[in-house]
Amino acid sequence: MWSTSSFDHVLSIHGHFIQSNEEFHLFNVYAPFDVHARQVLLEILSVRIQALRGKKIFVCGDFNVVRCREERKSVSVSVVADYGPFNHFVDENGLIDIPLWWCKFTWFKGMASR
Repeated sequence: MWSTSSFDHVLSIHGHFIQSNEEFHLFNVYAPFDVHARQVLLEILSVRIQALRGKKIFVCGDFNVVRCREERKSVSVSVVADYGPFNHFVDENGLIDIPLWWCKFTWFKGMASR
């Protein structure tokens, strides 16, 4: 790890992999639940990601939104209506959504899945 920094709802790590010596940038996100605040965060994060085009970038964390209706067990209108902008963020930045292979959900009824 060469450096860390943070901005609203994001921890940013810049470093390199020891074995390959490849440089990387990691953004660990804990997005706000408020739709407007989350959209502002995605816009700020997009600017930072696009400034790093051509570099290895990892984006992970809790975005407090799903990519499609099927990813949510109990569907509320406000959350489901919000997945369009999140999908746009993923596509616009060339991100790859790595599927979960060990379970369908990461969170259910107040408990993290195992």
